[in-house]
Amino acid sequence: MTYIACGQRFYYLSAVQDLYNKEIVAWKLSKRNDLELVMKTVESLRDKRDVQGAILHSDQGFQCTTKAY
Repeated sequence: MTYIACGQRFYYLSAVQDLYNKEIVAWKLSKRNDLELVMKTVESLRDKRDVQGAILHSDQGFQCTTKAY
C-alpha cells in the first residue's frame, strides 16, 4: 500500500508483486485507504491468476489484520 499525492488529494495504490520476476500482477487505485481497496486488489489477483498454493505477504497494515482479509 502506498499513496500518491496529486494536487490537493491523495490516492492510494494497492499492488501485488510477484517476487519471482518482480512483475506487478494485480493493482487497484482508490481515493480511500480501506479494507475494500485491499479486498478488490486480492479479488483482481484471484481473477487473473491461479493462486492455489500462493503465499501472500503483507505489511500487516490495519486492512490486512481483519478477519475478512
